[in-house]
Amino acid sequence: MNMRPDAFGNAPAPAALLRSGPPLDEARIVPLTADLAALFVDRPRPPLRRPRLGVTMDGRPVPPPCIGSALALEGGGLRHMMILQRPVSEILAARILLMLDGRAEAEARPDWLQPPLHALPALVQGLAPAGREQFLKMFLTTGASLFAAAPGAALSALARQLLDLCGVPAALPLDCAAFGSSHAILSYACAAAPLAGSPIVALRPDRLVRLPEAATLSDADRLHLHLNRRLAEDEEVVIFAPQPVRLAPLGPARLQPMAVWIEGNTPAARHWALGEVRKCAPDDPVAQALLDELRSPDLPIRFETLSLAATTGGLLHSFRLQDPRALVRALRIERGGAHVDLPPQPDPDGTSLFAGLAALPLPADGIETCRLQLVLGSGRLRALTEAEPQPYAGEVPPGFAEAWAERRLNAATPADDPAQALAAARLSLPRRQVATRVRHFGPDRVGRISLIAPVGANPDLIPARAAVIALEHDAARTEVILTVAEGPRAALARDLAAAAAEIHDIPHRIVAHSASARGPEVLRAALALTAGPALLLGSEVLPATPGWLMAWLQHLAGTEALVTGGLIADHDGAIAEAGTELVGNRLVRPLAGLPATRLPEAPRFTSLPSEEYAGLSRAGIERLLALPFDHAETATLLADLAAADRREGRVPPLHCGHPFTSFGLRPAPEDFAEALLVHSLRLLGAVGQECA
Repeated sequence: MNMRPDAFGNAPAPAALLRSGPPLDEARIVPLTADLAALFVDRPRPPLRRPRLGVTMDGRPVPPPCIGSALALEGGGLRHMMILQRPVSEILAARILLMLDGRAEAEARPDWLQPPLHALPALVQGLAPAGREQFLKMFLTTGASLFAAAPGAALSALARQLLDLCGVPAALPLDCAAFGSSHAILSYACAAAPLAGSPIVALRPDRLVRLPEAATLSDADRLHLHLNRRLAEDEEVVIFAPQPVRLAPLGPARLQPMAVWIEGNTPAARHWALGEVRKCAPDDPVAQALLDELRSPDLPIRFETLSLAATTGGLLHSFRLQDPRALVRALRIERGGAHVDLPPQPDPDGTSLFAGLAALPLPADGIETCRLQLVLGSGRLRALTEAEPQPYAGEVPPGFAEAWAERRLNAATPADDPAQALAAARLSLPRRQVATRVRHFGPDRVGRISLIAPVGANPDLIPARAAVIALEHDAARTEVILTVAEGPRAALARDLAAAAAEIHDIPHRIVAHSASARGPEVLRAALALTAGPALLLGSEVLPATPGWLMAWLQHLAGTEALVTGGLIADHDGAIAEAGTELVGNRLVRPLAGLPATRLPEAPRFTSLPSEEYAGLSRAGIERLLALPFDHAETATLLADLAAADRREGRVPPLHCGHPFTSFGLRPAPEDFAEALLVHSLRLLGAVGQECA
């Protein structure tokens, strides 16, 4: 191969060569791309040595980049060829001389009526097999590097045309195994045996890429190739083994785990592949982990199921995996033939905490059982257990708060947020029928408004609440409904309610329920007993100013809103809870800490009415009782009604006229509980704007 563009350096060609003489042969010109052309002339093979090829344009040597070679012809001669990166129009406009050892042999002139242009097949027509191999190797390796400035897509398309013209055979792809951080072993049905250092070129749609030297194994009628990079789906590979062979692209369907590939090949191929993994292991931790896995029959892995529950959207789960040697690629949850793979997110000690919702709904066959497996680095599956998830009841499963805290520290994406997955599951629970026992005390009349409150740790507030109600002008129009879990407290509540009803002539009902009932289920059971609107109160919340009953009766009778929030003050008279809004990704409480007696006159609204103090219109009660699903918490149930108000063009109001007082200390919500509430409000569409 002659890398010199001419035989004269930078000097003009000798004048003797330019004078008139016997006519020269035609220098054949083959356009390759818009900026690339090949010039050649065929000559007999010289007896001693190959002459040096030189090319001039208008008497001066062609500038680089260019590459020349002498290629063997079938008839025994040589094709002296030069490929140069010049526009074809510029070449046709100049006088071209092809010289061998300084002697002019062929020319092309711009004044010819017919320029000596030839189609691409002429470039390889007549070449011997060795000449074609030499030409392809020159073009695909050295030429691809020299002409890198040419448009890559055109160069890649040209390479494929030349391979077709030269009749390069294509090996049938068999399979592919990936290992380490970027390594791949490709297998083809090919009996070729490449030599060490054989050139390998990848033909991408946009460019040619010379691949680093690759290890190969010829095993019977198979060729195995180890590359230190994984090929794209549309990359074709050419290897000289020593004749060129085309290796067709391997689609993703042929990709196998390394362990599966090893098991499906011959002992010689297994030994070779393990040797390649061993070579990569010192510089590739992923390859080292694979090697450790293949060497270790007993893996140093610990796995713990924290929770697994079935929801309408899939499987709510939390697991803990201890994998200090990073042998696990994914945790697989399989259900009804479908599966999801959860990648580990280990801490510095190698412990990963999984928490979220796997989108695996109940299969058509109705079988609830799911299978848990580990996907190891080699691709092997290791069975863990089979489990039958229980229906999700709305609780916060173990591990979710811890996983959420870890994700927040690591700035995880919203799709990986355990709080968001849990919030979605808690907003669409199946409705359950809750067994209750209702006892009625006092006058047998139906109240125009019902005050609903749970019995808390201080049951003595039952008579205190009745006494405050009795002071109101419209006390006879009210009834009190108390909810309490079955047990000793329920018995005490019945005694206190009976006494309060008799003393103050106010109807009292006790709704006793099981301890496992959810707050919304208990509220629904209480609301089913009402005939008019209702006022929801906390167990330790009492009215603070007179006239509150008439104000609420008038408001709930005249409002179109489904739910109305109230103001709760602490024992010092400062607002403790009211007017909560979701702004962006945070909850805003603009009235918190303000004196209850000196609030701004601006109209108030809330997207999160407090379950400790809120009013439900009759329309709101009927909407709540008709919901086809349930919530895990009363707070989000009321937020759902407020969101419905917004969707239907109503602003959920905040009743500011008569703040109530809370006699208990309400702890600040934990960060995870606040995050759950934020995600719940966003899912409900209860996004408001901050009050001034």
